Amino acid sequence: MFATALHSAPATPAQQRVVAWVIGASLATFVLLAPFAQVKLPPVPPFISAYQFGLVLLDCIIASLLLGQQRVTKSRALLLLGCGYLFTLMLTVAHALTFPGLFAPTGLLGAGPHSTAWLYMVWHAAFPLFVVAYARAGSGVQATRRAWPWQLATVAAALAVTWLATAGQSLLPPIMAGHGYRTGYYGVVSLVWLTSLGALYVLWRKPARTILDAWLIAVMCVWLCEIGLAAVLNAGRFDLGFYAGRIYGLLAAGFLLVALLWQYGELFAREDAAREAALLRTEERYRKLFESIDQGFCVMELVYDPSGRAVDFIFREVNPAFEHHTGLRDVVGKSILALVPGHEPQWVEAFAQVVRTGQPVRLQRQAQALGRWFDVYAFRMDAQHCVAALFSDMTARVDADRERRGADQRKDEFLAVLAHELRNPMAPIRTSAALLERVSGDPARVAGAAAVIARQVAHMTRLVDDLLDVSRVTRGTLTLHPDRLDLRDVVKESAEQVRPLIDERRHRFDVELPTEAAMLVGDRARLVQVLANLIGNAARYTEPGGCVGIRLLRCTGTFSIEVSDTGVGIDPAFTPRLFELFSQADHARHAARAGLGIGLALARKLVELHRGTLTAYSEGPGKGSRFTVCLPAA
Repeated sequence: MFATALHSAPATPAQQRVVAWVIGASLATFVLLAPFAQVKLPPVPPFISAYQFGLVLLDCIIASLLLGQQRVTKSRALLLLGCGYLFTLMLTVAHALTFPGLFAPTGLLGAGPHSTAWLYMVWHAAFPLFVVAYARAGSGVQATRRAWPWQLATVAAALAVTWLATAGQSLLPPIMAGHGYRTGYYGVVSLVWLTSLGALYVLWRKPARTILDAWLIAVMCVWLCEIGLAAVLNAGRFDLGFYAGRIYGLLAAGFLLVALLWQYGELFAREDAAREAALLRTEERYRKLFESIDQGFCVMELVYDPSGRAVDFIFREVNPAFEHHTGLRDVVGKSILALVPGHEPQWVEAFAQVVRTGQPVRLQRQAQALGRWFDVYAFRMDAQHCVAALFSDMTARVDADRERRGADQRKDEFLAVLAHELRNPMAPIRTSAALLERVSGDPARVAGAAAVIARQVAHMTRLVDDLLDVSRVTRGTLTLHPDRLDLRDVVKESAEQVRPLIDERRHRFDVELPTEAAMLVGDRARLVQVLANLIGNAARYTEPGGCVGIRLLRCTGTFSIEVSDTGVGIDPAFTPRLFELFSQADHARHAARAGLGIGLALARKLVELHRGTLTAYSEGPGKGSRFTVCLPAA
């Protein structure tokens, strides 16, 4: 913002050249006038009045500008400089009131012959100290939120100096002899001049010179010229140095005021141009967004009947995607009922409610007259009776969702019916197998047939149980029975279940378990089901004589179970679909004992119900695979 620029923005080379020109002109004029500083001139009371009034006015304006900026920026540097001008303003007023012959022969406020001179000295010595404090505070780095204590202390200090120079003048040594100077005067004015020179040195040595710093350097140069002419080189009041020095004093204040106003004008102009350019860029950006978004957008003006009820709306603005989503063309300036006579009135009612309440609304409903479903976000515009809507045609999504729900329902019904239809004959078959073992005849053949029947029944039972579990998981009705258990026992039990298949295919089977307990909370039967499925798959899809392994690892806060094999591996392209229901790789469909493609999907669901994860990794076909189950520790 513009209020922070003068004391924080760096001075440009052009600005520094202007300052240098001002300093050069001031010093050249000083050199020309210095030899004539003691030339006596007649007293000109109107000059003194004009000088005092002008100085008070300039200091008042500058102090107001600086302290006003400080209220916005909270800058301590600006606060100190503003207090310096406030102090100067008050002592300027006191100087005017105590000047002999201006308002009274010996001045007001009980002034004595030395009061005006001492006020001048303190005023010209104190201001450079404020400038030094400003320079040391930096360009807005330190912030001061409460400025009034500083301002109050400045006012109090100015009043104290005024009292000391008037009522307490007896405490001060005399420095004036009529309109001339006593010997002690030159020691005091030398200290004042050195103070100003020190302030100029501190400003000059500032590492990062801002616009305000540059103009303050010019002010201090003119200030030094003023003191030199009006208090050092002259012989007393009403000589050439006296008058020229005071003109320099006005110039010192005037330079900074002109600089402030000039720079403000430039900053205002630049910021106006920047704001206008930013506004144009924003408008262009939103115009491009308006025209390029793939969602439809329109602005509609509602039409009301004489009773005040909304009955129609007119399109005032649409984007290019509008036609794609609605199928309507050339709609601007036309009403919806003129374009689609059978358009449902609930749309008009919904938009009228947005206008009436000012609350945005989201609608997902069918426009039967257009034969489409729409997802609409409508909100009120600033213009009267106008609503804007951002929308998209969701017909395809609705149809897809409807189809998906139908497919899911058909699949669930299929699984439930299939599971029950297959499970019903299981009990009679098992009973028959048991009876075969007891009949007479050929015991060996009867026992063999019974074993085959029992084995097939067990296999079908597991298949049906898996189908039922998938149905329960899909419908969210599967219930776990968690208990605190040792995961090592789960691994052992699952390995024992699959041991016959391992032995049948002559695999080397490695089981690695930690020596310490691996406790967690879970459903023992379901975890055994998961691991048995993974080990069984590893054995089934590994050529006879291969290697299958399972190992249990303890990680930070979790347990990791890895089931690995040297089997057919997994095609990387198939990995994303590996855990989907009824999904099988090409080689799996033709493998011996291939299932229905539900085992891995069910295993992952069961692991997720235990707040765990199941992942798969394979370097590719023929390179084996590794499945990893991660479960939270108890």
